[in-house]
Amino acid sequence: WRKRHELLATMGLAGLLLFTSAATMYYLESSDNEQFSSMLVSMWWATTALTTIGYGDIVPQTPLGRFCGCIVGFLGVTLFALPAGIVSAGFQDMVQGQEGSSSSPDSRPNISTTSFSFYADTPAVTVAPPSKIRKESERSGDEIDALRAEMSARLNSLQTELTELRSGQSQ
Repeated sequence: WRKRHELLATMGLAGLLLFTSAATMYYLESSDNEQFSSMLVSMWWATTALTTIGYGDIVPQTPLGRFCGCIVGFLGVTLFALPAGIVSAGFQDMVQGQEGSSSSPDSRPNISTTSFSFYADTPAVTVAPPSKIRKESERSGDEIDALRAEMSARLNSLQTELTELRSGQSQ
């Protein structure tokens, strides 16, 4: 809901593009092509071209009209990509808790770690988000050695588990 202004702007852009492409095609094709007999028919063509449906009941015949049709088709693909990007950006903002100054830290989603497991019977692996990971320059030598040992042990454990799974599948 927070991205409604961007979505409305995209809808306005879609309407403008629809009318502009219909008027342009009517201007280019109406004198040589009987299929483009009115502005409403041109709007039907523009709608099918922008949505990339392209029924084929009305087609441009002049070279300039065909070139314009290609441009309208590419713009249609771009036009449908805009709302998808806006919605996904809004979803990402919600997940990351970046919903503006009106949201308090308590109302933000608590995402401190991500857990995943490849198989139901294996333990989940927990990964800290990048904001929680300290840089190596901020760690002492002992901390780095301990982390290396822990990572080596985890890697060996996962390699053993993978070997067991592979041997179980080959039997």
